[in-house]
Amino acid sequence: MRRKYHIVIIGIVCLALNTLASARPIRIKLRGQLPHPIKKNITSILLTLEKHANMETTPGAGRLRRQITNRVIEATSPFGYFSPQIHLQQQQNIFIAHVNLGKPIIVTSIHVVLKGAGYHDKHFQRYLRRIPIKIGSRFQSQRYSNIKNNLFRIASNRGYFKATLTKGNVIIDRKKKSAQITLIFHTGNRFRIGDSHISRTPLNPFFIRKYITYKQGEFYSNAKIQKTQRALSNSDYFQQAIVTPELNKIHHNTVPIDIRLTPVIKKEYNFGLGYGTNTSFRSLISITNNYINPDGHKLSMIAQLSKLNQNVSSTYTIPGYRPRQNYYSLTGAYTQFKVSKTKRNSKAVKISVGSTHLFQHWTRVFSINALNEQYSLVTSTVAKMLYPQLHVEYKKLDKPLQTRNGIAIDFNATGTIKALSSKSAFSQISIGIKTLNTVAKTHTRVLLRGNIAKTYIHSINNLPLSMQLFAGGTQSIRGYEYEALGPGKNLFTASAEIQQKIVKQLYFATFYDTGNVTNTKKLFKHTSSAAGVGLAWLSPIGMLEITAAHPIKKKNSKWVFQFSMGAYL
Repeated sequence: MRRKYHIVIIGIVCLALNTLASARPIRIKLRGQLPHPIKKNITSILLTLEKHANMETTPGAGRLRRQITNRVIEATSPFGYFSPQIHLQQQQNIFIAHVNLGKPIIVTSIHVVLKGAGYHDKHFQRYLRRIPIKIGSRFQSQRYSNIKNNLFRIASNRGYFKATLTKGNVIIDRKKKSAQITLIFHTGNRFRIGDSHISRTPLNPFFIRKYITYKQGEFYSNAKIQKTQRALSNSDYFQQAIVTPELNKIHHNTVPIDIRLTPVIKKEYNFGLGYGTNTSFRSLISITNNYINPDGHKLSMIAQLSKLNQNVSSTYTIPGYRPRQNYYSLTGAYTQFKVSKTKRNSKAVKISVGSTHLFQHWTRVFSINALNEQYSLVTSTVAKMLYPQLHVEYKKLDKPLQTRNGIAIDFNATGTIKALSSKSAFSQISIGIKTLNTVAKTHTRVLLRGNIAKTYIHSINNLPLSMQLFAGGTQSIRGYEYEALGPGKNLFTASAEIQQKIVKQLYFATFYDTGNVTNTKKLFKHTSSAAGVGLAWLSPIGMLEITAAHPIKKKNSKWVFQFSMGAYL
Protein backbone atom coordinates (compact mmCIF):
# COMPACT_ATOMS: atom_id res chain seq x y z
CA MET A 1 0.00 0.00 0.00
CA ARG A 2 2.83 2.38 0.89
CA ARG A 3 4.42 1.65 -2.48
CA LYS A 4 1.21 2.76 -4.23
CA TYR A 5 1.26 6.04 -2.34
CA HIS A 6 4.84 6.65 -3.43
CA ILE A 7 3.90 6.08 -7.07
CA VAL A 8 0.97 8.52 -6.80
CA ILE A 9 3.16 11.21 -5.19
CA ILE A 10 5.86 10.78 -7.84
CA GLY A 11 3.19 11.11 -10.53
CA ILE A 12 1.83 14.31 -9.02
CA VAL A 13 5.34 15.80 -8.79
CA CYS A 14 6.09 14.92 -12.41
CA LEU A 15 2.81 16.44 -13.51
CA ALA A 16 3.56 19.61 -11.54
CA LEU A 17 7.06 19.86 -13.03
CA ASN A 18 5.64 19.33 -16.52
CA THR A 19 3.03 22.04 -15.86
CA LEU A 20 5.70 24.48 -14.66
CA ALA A 21 7.82 23.72 -17.70
CA SER A 22 4.93 24.31 -20.04
CA ALA A 23 4.00 27.53 -18.16
CA ARG A 24 7.33 29.17 -18.82
CA PRO A 25 6.79 32.76 -20.06
CA ILE A 26 7.42 33.27 -23.75
CA ARG A 27 9.75 35.80 -25.30
CA ILE A 28 9.24 37.26 -28.76
CA LYS A 29 12.11 38.84 -30.67
CA LEU A 30 11.66 40.96 -33.77
CA ARG A 31 13.88 40.87 -36.86
CA GLY A 32 13.73 42.76 -40.15
CA GLN A 33 14.37 46.18 -41.70
CA LEU A 34 11.47 48.15 -40.22
CA PRO A 35 10.85 51.92 -39.92
CA HIS A 36 11.00 53.07 -36.32
CA PRO A 37 7.26 53.92 -35.88
CA ILE A 38 6.20 50.52 -37.27
CA LYS A 39 8.80 48.64 -35.22
CA LYS A 40 7.71 50.49 -32.10
CA ASN A 41 4.05 49.61 -32.69
CA ILE A 42 4.79 45.91 -33.34
CA THR A 43 6.98 45.71 -30.23
CA SER A 44 4.30 47.32 -28.08
CA ILE A 45 1.59 44.90 -29.22
CA LEU A 46 3.83 41.81 -28.88
CA LEU A 47 4.81 42.84 -25.35
CA THR A 48 1.13 42.71 -24.42
CA LEU A 49 0.95 39.20 -25.85
CA GLU A 50 4.06 38.15 -23.89
CA LYS A 51 2.48 39.22 -20.60
CA HIS A 52 -0.63 37.09 -21.11
CA ALA A 53 0.77 33.98 -22.85
CA ASN A 54 2.76 30.96 -21.61
CA MET A 55 4.40 28.00 -23.37
CA GLU A 56 1.81 25.36 -24.19
CA THR A 57 2.09 21.84 -25.55
CA THR A 58 1.24 21.06 -29.16
CA PRO A 59 -1.24 21.91 -30.68
CA GLY A 60 -1.21 24.97 -28.35
CA ALA A 61 2.09 26.13 -29.81
CA GLY A 62 0.41 26.36 -33.20
CA ARG A 63 -2.27 28.61 -31.75
CA LEU A 64 0.44 30.82 -30.25
CA ARG A 65 2.12 31.10 -33.62
CA ARG A 66 -1.15 32.23 -35.16
CA GLN A 67 -1.59 34.80 -32.39
CA ILE A 68 1.87 36.24 -33.05
CA THR A 69 1.19 36.42 -36.80
CA ASN A 70 -2.18 38.12 -36.28
CA ARG A 71 -0.72 40.64 -33.84
CA VAL A 72 2.05 41.61 -36.27
CA ILE A 73 -0.53 42.16 -39.04
CA GLU A 74 -2.61 44.16 -36.58
CA ALA A 75 0.43 46.36 -35.86
CA THR A 76 1.44 46.96 -39.50
CA SER A 77 -2.04 47.54 -40.98
CA PRO A 78 -2.45 51.12 -39.65
CA PHE A 79 0.66 52.01 -41.65
CA GLY A 80 -0.70 50.57 -44.90
CA TYR A 81 0.97 47.15 -44.78
CA PHE A 82 -1.92 44.67 -44.70
CA SER A 83 -0.03 41.58 -45.97
CA PRO A 84 3.42 41.43 -44.39
CA GLN A 85 5.48 38.29 -44.81
CA ILE A 86 6.13 36.74 -41.39
CA HIS A 87 8.52 33.86 -40.73
CA LEU A 88 8.59 32.44 -37.20
CA GLN A 89 11.41 30.48 -35.59
CA GLN A 90 11.07 28.83 -32.19
CA GLN A 91 13.85 28.10 -29.73
CA GLN A 92 12.18 26.55 -26.67
CA ASN A 93 10.20 29.47 -25.15
CA ILE A 94 11.69 32.11 -27.51
CA PHE A 95 9.97 33.03 -30.78
CA ILE A 96 11.88 35.00 -33.41
CA ALA A 97 9.63 36.86 -35.86
CA HIS A 98 11.25 37.81 -39.17
CA VAL A 99 9.02 40.49 -40.74
CA ASN A 100 9.11 41.70 -44.32
CA LEU A 101 6.55 44.48 -44.81
CA GLY A 102 6.08 43.84 -48.51
CA LYS A 103 4.22 46.32 -50.71
CA PRO A 104 2.01 48.95 -49.01
CA ILE A 105 -1.56 49.94 -49.79
CA ILE A 106 -1.52 53.06 -52.00
CA VAL A 107 -4.25 55.71 -52.02
CA THR A 108 -5.70 55.69 -55.54
CA SER A 109 -8.60 58.07 -54.93
CA ILE A 110 -9.73 60.47 -52.22
CA HIS A 111 -13.10 62.14 -52.35
CA VAL A 112 -13.90 64.70 -49.61
CA VAL A 113 -17.22 66.52 -49.99
CA LEU A 114 -18.16 69.50 -47.82
CA LYS A 115 -21.83 70.44 -47.53
CA GLY A 116 -23.85 72.92 -45.54
CA ALA A 117 -23.37 76.55 -44.50
CA GLY A 118 -19.63 76.02 -43.99
CA TYR A 119 -18.96 75.21 -47.64
CA HIS A 120 -17.53 78.70 -48.28
CA ASP A 121 -15.87 79.05 -44.86
CA LYS A 122 -12.21 79.90 -45.52
CA HIS A 123 -11.02 77.80 -42.57
CA PHE A 124 -12.55 74.64 -44.05
CA GLN A 125 -11.31 75.49 -47.54
CA ARG A 126 -7.79 76.17 -46.28
CA TYR A 127 -7.69 72.80 -44.55
CA LEU A 128 -9.02 70.90 -47.55
CA ARG A 129 -6.31 72.44 -49.73
CA ARG A 130 -3.69 71.06 -47.34
CA ILE A 131 -5.34 67.74 -46.59
CA PRO A 132 -2.65 65.34 -45.27
CA ILE A 133 -3.48 62.45 -47.64
CA LYS A 134 -2.50 62.66 -51.31
CA ILE A 135 -3.19 60.32 -54.23
CA GLY A 136 -0.21 58.03 -54.68
CA SER A 137 0.79 58.17 -51.02
CA ARG A 138 0.86 55.20 -48.66
CA PHE A 139 -2.43 54.72 -46.82
CA GLN A 140 -2.17 55.39 -43.07
CA SER A 141 -5.26 54.95 -40.92
CA GLN A 142 -4.12 57.58 -38.41
CA ARG A 143 -4.07 60.26 -41.11
CA TYR A 144 -7.52 59.20 -42.22
CA SER A 145 -8.78 59.53 -38.62
CA ASN A 146 -7.04 62.90 -38.31
CA ILE A 147 -8.99 64.25 -41.30
CA LYS A 148 -12.28 63.39 -39.62
CA ASN A 149 -11.18 64.76 -36.24
CA ASN A 150 -9.89 68.00 -37.76
CA LEU A 151 -13.13 68.60 -39.66
CA PHE A 152 -15.08 68.29 -36.41
CA ARG A 153 -12.51 70.49 -34.61
CA ILE A 154 -12.87 73.27 -37.19
CA ALA A 155 -16.64 72.94 -37.04
CA SER A 156 -16.65 73.27 -33.24
CA ASN A 157 -14.24 76.22 -33.26
CA ARG A 158 -16.28 78.05 -35.91
CA GLY A 159 -19.73 77.46 -34.40
CA TYR A 160 -21.06 74.61 -36.57
CA PHE A 161 -22.27 72.70 -33.55
CA LYS A 162 -24.62 70.38 -35.48
CA ALA A 163 -22.00 69.13 -37.95
CA THR A 164 -22.19 65.45 -38.96
CA LEU A 165 -20.13 62.99 -40.95
CA THR A 166 -22.79 61.54 -43.25
CA LYS A 167 -20.37 59.16 -44.95
CA GLY A 168 -16.86 58.01 -44.14
CA ASN A 169 -15.36 54.81 -45.48
CA VAL A 170 -12.21 53.35 -46.93
CA ILE A 171 -12.32 50.54 -49.54
CA ILE A 172 -9.16 48.42 -49.34
CA ASP A 173 -8.28 46.13 -52.26
CA ARG A 174 -5.51 43.86 -51.02
CA LYS A 175 -4.88 42.31 -54.40
CA LYS A 176 -4.50 45.63 -56.19
CA LYS A 177 -2.83 47.20 -53.11
CA SER A 178 -5.17 50.19 -53.37
CA ALA A 179 -7.32 52.33 -51.05
CA GLN A 180 -10.29 54.47 -52.03
CA ILE A 181 -11.31 57.11 -49.46
CA THR A 182 -14.71 58.79 -49.35
CA LEU A 183 -15.75 61.44 -46.81
CA ILE A 184 -18.96 63.48 -46.87
CA PHE A 185 -19.08 66.11 -44.11
CA HIS A 186 -22.18 68.26 -43.51
CA THR A 187 -21.45 71.36 -41.41
CA GLY A 188 -25.05 72.37 -40.75
CA ASN A 189 -25.80 75.99 -39.86
CA ARG A 190 -23.31 78.26 -38.15
CA PHE A 191 -24.53 79.50 -34.78
CA ARG A 192 -24.34 83.07 -33.49
CA ILE A 193 -23.32 84.29 -30.05
CA GLY A 194 -26.21 84.84 -27.65
CA ASP A 195 -26.39 86.31 -24.14
CA SER A 196 -23.37 86.19 -21.83
CA HIS A 197 -24.13 84.86 -18.35
CA ILE A 198 -21.56 86.20 -15.84
CA SER A 199 -21.18 84.60 -12.43
CA ARG A 200 -21.65 86.85 -9.43
CA THR A 201 -18.55 88.76 -8.23
CA PRO A 202 -17.90 91.96 -6.22
CA LEU A 203 -17.30 93.78 -9.52
CA ASN A 204 -19.92 95.48 -11.65
CA PRO A 205 -21.03 93.24 -14.58
CA PHE A 206 -20.90 96.33 -16.81
CA PHE A 207 -17.19 96.71 -15.91
CA ILE A 208 -16.51 92.99 -16.53
CA ARG A 209 -18.12 93.22 -19.97
CA LYS A 210 -15.39 95.66 -21.00
CA TYR A 211 -13.05 92.66 -21.13
CA ILE A 212 -15.29 90.74 -23.55
CA THR A 213 -13.82 90.71 -27.06
CA TYR A 214 -16.85 89.30 -28.91
CA LYS A 215 -20.22 90.91 -29.66
CA GLN A 216 -23.64 89.43 -29.16
CA GLY A 217 -25.23 88.45 -32.47
CA GLU A 218 -22.00 87.88 -34.39
CA PHE A 219 -21.00 84.41 -35.61
CA TYR A 220 -19.47 82.19 -32.95
CA SER A 221 -15.65 81.99 -32.95
CA ASN A 222 -13.74 79.98 -30.38
CA ALA A 223 -10.71 82.24 -30.97
CA LYS A 224 -12.67 85.22 -29.62
CA ILE A 225 -13.97 83.14 -26.70
CA GLN A 226 -10.40 82.19 -25.77
CA LYS A 227 -9.25 85.79 -26.19
CA THR A 228 -11.91 86.91 -23.73
CA GLN A 229 -10.83 84.22 -21.26
CA ARG A 230 -7.19 85.35 -21.49
CA ALA A 231 -8.20 88.99 -21.03
CA LEU A 232 -10.13 88.17 -17.86
CA SER A 233 -7.39 85.88 -16.52
CA ASN A 234 -4.72 88.56 -17.10
CA SER A 235 -6.76 91.38 -15.59
CA ASP A 236 -5.43 90.89 -12.01
CA TYR A 237 -9.03 90.80 -10.76
CA PHE A 238 -9.61 87.04 -11.04
CA GLN A 239 -7.81 83.92 -9.84
CA GLN A 240 -9.60 81.92 -12.52
CA ALA A 241 -11.75 82.70 -15.55
CA ILE A 242 -13.56 80.03 -17.57
CA VAL A 243 -15.50 81.07 -20.67
CA THR A 244 -17.48 78.35 -22.47
CA PRO A 245 -20.46 78.06 -24.84
CA GLU A 246 -23.59 76.58 -23.26
CA LEU A 247 -24.35 73.99 -25.94
CA ASN A 248 -27.28 72.55 -23.97
CA LYS A 249 -29.06 75.92 -24.18
CA ILE A 250 -28.85 76.52 -27.93
CA HIS A 251 -31.96 78.32 -29.15
CA HIS A 252 -32.87 79.77 -32.58
CA ASN A 253 -29.34 79.33 -33.96
CA THR A 254 -27.76 81.20 -31.04
CA VAL A 255 -25.56 79.83 -28.28
CA PRO A 256 -25.29 81.60 -24.88
CA ILE A 257 -21.87 82.06 -23.29
CA ASP A 258 -21.16 81.11 -19.69
CA ILE A 259 -18.49 83.17 -17.88
CA ARG A 260 -17.45 81.71 -14.53
CA LEU A 261 -15.13 83.93 -12.48
CA THR A 262 -13.25 83.41 -9.23
CA PRO A 263 -12.15 86.82 -7.88
CA VAL A 264 -8.78 87.40 -6.23
CA ILE A 265 -8.54 88.23 -2.54
CA LYS A 266 -9.67 91.81 -2.01
CA LYS A 267 -6.72 92.84 0.16
CA GLU A 268 -3.21 91.48 -0.28
CA TYR A 269 -0.33 91.91 2.16
CA ASN A 270 3.26 91.16 1.18
CA PHE A 271 6.48 91.27 3.13
CA GLY A 272 9.93 90.38 1.87
CA LEU A 273 13.60 90.46 2.81
CA GLY A 274 16.45 90.29 0.34
CA TYR A 275 20.01 91.10 -0.48
CA GLY A 276 21.57 92.63 -3.57
CA THR A 277 25.04 93.89 -4.30
CA ASN A 278 23.46 97.13 -5.53
CA THR A 279 21.43 97.84 -2.40
CA SER A 280 22.84 95.52 0.30
CA PHE A 281 20.12 94.18 2.63
CA ARG A 282 16.65 95.39 1.80
CA SER A 283 13.05 94.90 2.89
CA LEU A 284 9.72 95.33 1.17
CA ILE A 285 6.23 95.83 2.59
CA SER A 286 3.19 96.24 0.38
CA ILE A 287 -0.57 96.42 0.80
CA THR A 288 -2.92 96.23 -2.17
CA ASN A 289 -6.67 96.67 -2.30
CA ASN A 290 -7.54 94.96 -5.59
CA TYR A 291 -11.00 96.46 -5.93
CA ILE A 292 -11.96 99.44 -3.81
CA ASN A 293 -15.31 99.71 -5.59
CA PRO A 294 -17.32 97.67 -8.15
CA ASP A 295 -15.72 99.67 -10.99
CA GLY A 296 -12.32 98.06 -10.43
CA HIS A 297 -10.43 100.97 -8.84
CA LYS A 298 -7.26 99.86 -7.01
CA LEU A 299 -5.10 101.26 -4.24
CA SER A 300 -1.58 100.04 -3.53
CA MET A 301 0.94 101.14 -0.93
CA ILE A 302 4.55 100.02 -0.93
CA ALA A 303 7.62 100.66 1.22
CA GLN A 304 11.12 99.67 0.03
CA LEU A 305 13.89 100.15 2.54
CA SER A 306 17.64 99.58 2.21
CA LYS A 307 20.87 101.10 3.46
CA LEU A 308 21.19 103.49 0.52
CA ASN A 309 17.61 103.86 -0.72
CA GLN A 310 14.27 104.36 0.97
CA ASN A 311 11.05 104.68 -0.96
CA VAL A 312 7.46 104.95 0.25
CA SER A 313 4.70 105.36 -2.32
CA SER A 314 0.99 104.97 -2.86
CA THR A 315 -0.82 104.57 -6.21
CA TYR A 316 -4.49 104.87 -7.01
CA THR A 317 -5.39 103.17 -10.31
CA ILE A 318 -8.53 103.77 -12.40
CA PRO A 319 -9.29 101.45 -15.33
CA GLY A 320 -9.88 103.17 -18.67
CA TYR A 321 -12.75 102.71 -21.10
CA ARG A 322 -10.89 99.66 -22.46
CA PRO A 323 -9.30 98.31 -19.26
CA ARG A 324 -7.43 95.63 -21.23
CA GLN A 325 -5.49 98.40 -22.96
CA ASN A 326 -5.39 101.52 -20.83
CA TYR A 327 -5.65 102.80 -17.28
CA TYR A 328 -4.95 106.00 -15.31
CA SER A 329 -2.97 106.41 -12.11
CA LEU A 330 -2.31 108.93 -9.36
CA THR A 331 0.93 108.34 -7.41
CA GLY A 332 2.44 110.03 -4.41
CA ALA A 333 5.98 109.08 -3.37
CA TYR A 334 8.67 110.01 -0.87
CA THR A 335 12.21 108.90 -1.76
CA GLN A 336 15.51 109.24 -0.01
CA PHE A 337 18.82 107.93 -1.31
CA LYS A 338 22.57 108.28 -0.94
CA VAL A 339 25.31 107.78 -3.49
CA SER A 340 27.64 105.12 -2.10
CA LYS A 341 30.93 106.34 -0.59
CA THR A 342 30.10 110.02 -1.25
CA LYS A 343 28.27 112.82 0.50
CA ARG A 344 25.75 113.15 -2.31
CA ASN A 345 22.19 112.54 -1.16
CA SER A 346 18.62 113.39 -2.01
CA LYS A 347 15.22 113.69 -0.34
CA ALA A 348 12.26 114.11 -2.67
CA VAL A 349 8.48 114.24 -2.72
CA LYS A 350 6.82 113.58 -6.07
CA ILE A 351 3.21 113.50 -7.22
CA SER A 352 2.43 112.00 -10.65
CA VAL A 353 -0.67 111.70 -12.77
CA GLY A 354 -0.23 109.14 -15.53
CA SER A 355 -1.92 107.38 -18.40
CA THR A 356 -0.81 103.90 -19.54
CA HIS A 357 -1.72 102.36 -22.88
CA LEU A 358 -0.99 98.75 -23.86
CA PHE A 359 -1.10 97.41 -27.41
CA GLN A 360 0.29 94.00 -28.33
CA HIS A 361 4.05 94.24 -27.60
CA TRP A 362 3.96 98.00 -26.89
CA THR A 363 3.56 99.95 -23.66
CA ARG A 364 3.22 103.72 -23.58
CA VAL A 365 3.15 105.74 -20.36
CA PHE A 366 2.63 109.51 -20.30
CA SER A 367 2.71 111.38 -17.01
CA ILE A 368 2.73 114.86 -15.51
CA ASN A 369 4.98 115.11 -12.45
CA ALA A 370 5.36 117.62 -9.64
CA LEU A 371 8.74 117.31 -7.87
CA ASN A 372 10.09 118.90 -4.71
CA GLU A 373 13.63 117.68 -4.09
CA GLN A 374 16.35 118.66 -1.66
CA TYR A 375 19.71 117.34 -2.82
CA SER A 376 23.40 117.79 -2.06
CA LEU A 377 26.16 117.91 -4.67
CA VAL A 378 28.63 120.55 -3.56
CA THR A 379 26.11 122.40 -1.42
CA SER A 380 22.55 121.66 -0.40
CA THR A 381 20.00 122.75 -3.03
CA VAL A 382 16.22 122.67 -3.33
CA ALA A 383 14.53 122.22 -6.72
CA LYS A 384 10.83 122.48 -7.47
CA MET A 385 9.46 121.73 -10.90
CA LEU A 386 6.54 120.53 -12.97
CA TYR A 387 7.47 118.35 -15.95
CA PRO A 388 5.95 115.84 -18.38
CA GLN A 389 7.49 112.45 -19.07
CA LEU A 390 7.02 109.91 -21.87
CA HIS A 391 8.04 106.27 -21.64
CA VAL A 392 7.63 103.88 -24.59
CA GLU A 393 8.60 100.21 -24.43
CA TYR A 394 8.58 97.43 -26.99
CA LYS A 395 9.03 93.89 -25.72
CA LYS A 396 8.73 90.60 -27.59
CA LEU A 397 9.59 87.35 -25.81
CA ASP A 398 9.01 83.69 -26.53
CA LYS A 399 8.55 83.03 -22.77
CA PRO A 400 8.04 85.60 -19.98
CA LEU A 401 10.51 84.16 -17.43
CA GLN A 402 12.66 81.42 -18.97
CA THR A 403 13.13 83.38 -22.17
CA ARG A 404 15.12 81.75 -24.97
CA ASN A 405 14.80 84.49 -27.57
CA GLY A 406 13.59 88.04 -27.19
CA ILE A 407 14.15 91.75 -27.52
CA ALA A 408 13.27 94.76 -25.35
CA ILE A 409 13.58 98.41 -26.38
CA ASP A 410 12.69 101.37 -24.18
CA PHE A 411 12.64 105.11 -24.88
CA ASN A 412 12.29 107.92 -22.34
CA ALA A 413 11.89 111.65 -22.81
CA THR A 414 11.31 114.35 -20.22
CA GLY A 415 11.99 118.04 -19.62
CA THR A 416 10.51 121.33 -18.57
CA ILE A 417 10.69 125.07 -19.23
CA LYS A 418 12.10 127.76 -16.94
CA ALA A 419 8.61 129.00 -16.02
CA LEU A 420 7.80 125.60 -14.47
CA SER A 421 11.11 125.14 -12.60
CA SER A 422 12.68 126.92 -9.67
CA LYS A 423 16.15 126.22 -11.10
CA SER A 424 16.34 126.08 -14.92
CA ALA A 425 14.89 124.51 -18.04
CA PHE A 426 16.16 121.11 -19.12
CA SER A 427 15.41 118.19 -21.41
CA GLN A 428 16.58 114.60 -21.28
CA ILE A 429 16.22 111.63 -23.61
CA SER A 430 17.40 108.03 -23.32
CA ILE A 431 17.11 104.82 -25.27
CA GLY A 432 18.03 101.28 -24.27
CA ILE A 433 17.99 97.91 -25.97
CA LYS A 434 18.41 94.34 -24.75
CA THR A 435 18.47 91.16 -26.82
CA LEU A 436 18.67 87.49 -25.98
CA ASN A 437 19.29 84.78 -28.54
CA THR A 438 19.74 81.06 -27.88
CA VAL A 439 21.60 78.67 -30.18
CA ALA A 440 19.55 75.52 -29.59
CA LYS A 441 22.10 73.12 -31.08
CA THR A 442 24.89 74.12 -28.68
CA HIS A 443 22.71 75.43 -25.78
CA THR A 444 24.48 78.78 -26.00
CA ARG A 445 22.83 82.04 -24.90
CA VAL A 446 24.01 85.41 -26.27
CA LEU A 447 22.98 88.48 -24.24
CA LEU A 448 23.56 91.98 -25.63
CA ARG A 449 22.69 95.25 -23.92
CA GLY A 450 23.16 98.94 -24.70
CA ASN A 451 22.00 102.30 -23.27
CA ILE A 452 22.58 105.90 -24.23
CA ALA A 453 21.20 109.06 -22.59
CA LYS A 454 21.73 112.79 -23.04
CA THR A 455 20.68 115.77 -20.92
CA TYR A 456 20.44 119.34 -22.12
CA ILE A 457 20.88 121.82 -19.24
CA HIS A 458 23.14 124.81 -18.63
CA SER A 459 24.52 123.64 -15.29
CA ILE A 460 24.41 120.08 -13.91
CA ASN A 461 24.05 121.56 -10.42
CA ASN A 462 20.56 122.77 -11.36
CA LEU A 463 19.38 119.24 -12.20
CA PRO A 464 17.89 117.31 -9.26
CA LEU A 465 20.11 114.43 -8.20
CA SER A 466 17.32 111.88 -8.80
CA MET A 467 17.33 112.86 -12.50
CA GLN A 468 21.07 112.82 -13.01
CA LEU A 469 22.74 109.86 -14.72
CA PHE A 470 24.80 107.12 -13.07
CA ALA A 471 26.50 103.90 -14.19
CA GLY A 472 27.90 100.87 -12.40
CA GLY A 473 26.29 97.78 -10.93
CA THR A 474 24.77 94.51 -12.10
CA GLN A 475 22.47 96.07 -14.70
CA SER A 476 25.06 98.54 -15.93
CA ILE A 477 28.85 98.03 -15.78
CA ARG A 478 29.82 95.07 -13.64
CA GLY A 479 33.16 95.34 -11.89
CA TYR A 480 32.10 98.77 -10.60
CA GLU A 481 29.89 99.25 -7.57
CA TYR A 482 26.32 100.47 -7.86
CA GLU A 483 26.23 104.06 -9.24
CA ALA A 484 30.01 104.38 -8.78
CA LEU A 485 30.31 106.27 -12.08
CA GLY A 486 28.68 109.68 -12.24
CA PRO A 487 26.62 111.68 -11.76
CA GLY A 488 26.59 113.41 -15.11
CA LYS A 489 24.55 114.77 -18.00
CA ASN A 490 25.42 112.11 -20.59
CA LEU A 491 25.70 108.33 -20.39
CA PHE A 492 26.34 105.27 -22.45
CA THR A 493 26.78 101.63 -21.46
CA ALA A 494 27.22 98.45 -23.51
CA SER A 495 27.47 94.80 -22.57
CA ALA A 496 28.10 91.49 -24.33
CA GLU A 497 27.69 88.20 -22.51
CA ILE A 498 27.86 84.55 -23.59
CA GLN A 499 26.33 81.83 -21.43
CA GLN A 500 27.11 78.16 -22.08
CA LYS A 501 25.04 75.39 -20.58
CA ILE A 502 26.82 73.19 -18.03
CA VAL A 503 24.00 70.97 -16.77
CA LYS A 504 20.19 71.33 -16.75
CA GLN A 505 19.47 75.03 -16.10
CA LEU A 506 22.97 76.00 -14.93
CA TYR A 507 25.16 78.07 -17.29
CA PHE A 508 28.74 79.34 -17.25
CA ALA A 509 28.97 83.01 -18.28
CA THR A 510 31.69 85.26 -19.61
CA PHE A 511 31.11 88.94 -20.33
CA TYR A 512 32.56 92.34 -21.19
CA ASP A 513 30.95 95.61 -20.01
CA THR A 514 31.91 99.17 -20.90
CA GLY A 515 30.52 102.68 -20.56
CA ASN A 516 30.95 106.25 -19.47
CA VAL A 517 29.18 109.08 -17.62
CA THR A 518 30.32 112.60 -18.36
CA ASN A 519 29.32 116.24 -18.49
CA THR A 520 31.17 116.80 -21.77
CA LYS A 521 30.50 115.81 -25.37
CA LYS A 522 33.35 113.28 -25.35
CA LEU A 523 31.06 110.46 -24.31
CA PHE A 524 32.97 107.63 -25.98
CA LYS A 525 36.40 108.64 -24.72
CA HIS A 526 37.95 107.60 -21.42
CA THR A 527 35.47 104.75 -20.98
CA SER A 528 35.33 102.48 -17.95
CA SER A 529 35.39 98.79 -18.84
CA ALA A 530 35.39 95.46 -17.05
CA ALA A 531 35.46 91.77 -17.95
CA GLY A 532 34.53 88.76 -15.92
CA VAL A 533 32.93 85.37 -15.49
CA GLY A 534 29.90 84.06 -13.66
CA LEU A 535 27.33 81.35 -13.07
CA ALA A 536 23.71 81.78 -14.15
CA TRP A 537 20.78 79.62 -13.06
CA LEU A 538 17.55 79.84 -15.03
CA SER A 539 15.17 79.43 -12.10
CA PRO A 540 11.34 79.39 -12.27
CA ILE A 541 11.32 83.02 -11.05
CA GLY A 542 13.89 84.26 -13.55
CA MET A 543 17.65 84.29 -13.99
CA LEU A 544 19.84 84.20 -10.88
CA GLU A 545 23.43 85.18 -11.64
CA ILE A 546 26.55 85.61 -9.57
CA THR A 547 29.51 87.28 -11.27
CA ALA A 548 33.12 88.18 -10.66
CA ALA A 549 34.43 91.10 -12.71
CA HIS A 550 37.70 93.02 -12.84
CA PRO A 551 37.97 96.61 -14.12
CA ILE A 552 40.30 97.14 -17.07
CA LYS A 553 42.93 99.89 -17.03
CA LYS A 554 42.08 100.92 -13.47
CA LYS A 555 44.94 101.17 -11.05
CA ASN A 556 44.81 99.15 -7.83
CA SER A 557 41.50 97.61 -8.90
CA LYS A 558 40.17 94.43 -7.34
CA TRP A 559 37.76 91.73 -8.36
CA VAL A 560 34.16 92.69 -7.65
CA PHE A 561 31.60 89.99 -6.86
CA GLN A 562 27.99 90.83 -7.65
CA PHE A 563 24.61 89.09 -7.58
CA SER A 564 21.44 89.74 -9.58
CA MET A 565 18.03 88.10 -9.78
CA GLY A 566 15.03 88.48 -12.07
CA ALA A 567 13.99 88.28 -15.69
CA TYR A 568 16.67 89.54 -18.08
CA LEU A 569 14.15 91.06 -20.50
